[in-house]
Amino acid sequence: PVLSDRRVREALDRLVPRDQLMEKFGGTSATAVSGPFLPGSAWAAPDVTPTSLDEATAASLLEAAGFAREGNSWMREGQPLTVVLGVQSDIFDDYNDVVYALTDGWENAGIRIKVRAIRPTAWRDVVEAGRAAEEYDLILGRWNVDREESTLDLFVSRGDEQQSVNIFAYDSERVDGAVQAFYNEASGPEREAIMRGLHARLHDDRPYLFLWSLRVNSVYRHDRLAGVRPARFYYYTDADGWRWREDAAGP
Repeated sequence: PVLSDRRVREALDRLVPRDQLMEKFGGTSATAVSGPFLPGSAWAAPDVTPTSLDEATAASLLEAAGFAREGNSWMREGQPLTVVLGVQSDIFDDYNDVVYALTDGWENAGIRIKVRAIRPTAWRDVVEAGRAAEEYDLILGRWNVDREESTLDLFVSRGDEQQSVNIFAYDSERVDGAVQAFYNEASGPEREAIMRGLHARLHDDRPYLFLWSLRVNSVYRHDRLAGVRPARFYYYTDADGWRWREDAAGP
């Protein structure tokens, strides 16, 4: 329930040491993101920047939310601010250094973190079923955007769906309205403007704390292959149109 306060969500966001995490785990291939649409996308709001580490602002936000710093903990009504963090099992197993670095950043700032791995069966039966809030306050996960960057299901109200990627049942009339307006709009520039507004709103409301994107490079021999159209998303979708050049040497 404490995370229903947007100020607490923003405080957590401002305590994520993104630069250190990217430097250690992403190198030069990592780029911080400010919302659901990647840097360079026509849908990303150009005036919205990734959240920077800002412990002073985070402290002010927590104080405004009714917490007081006592020793090394943020307290309210005699209880410490404690967050249960669920982590997808493959991330927990393969990238546990990221998990520990992230939780260290929060715990050093006075927020208690309890980490639980989410196995595939629990992801299906609990998270996708819309019951994530029964067991977790935050979830560390990842997603891949497709060619149309259709991440909208992450934020559209679940309705009567039994399973959805909107795992915490985030519900916003303004977000739903923006998505519907996007689908009803035929003009490309107008659609882009709607999505830029959505990007900015989700950054401000913070149903997700956006971290970073990894840049993937692809290389092909244009002197041997024809029909290849490099694309950021669904790279192999058009592979049935690839072919060896008739004049190419080799097999």
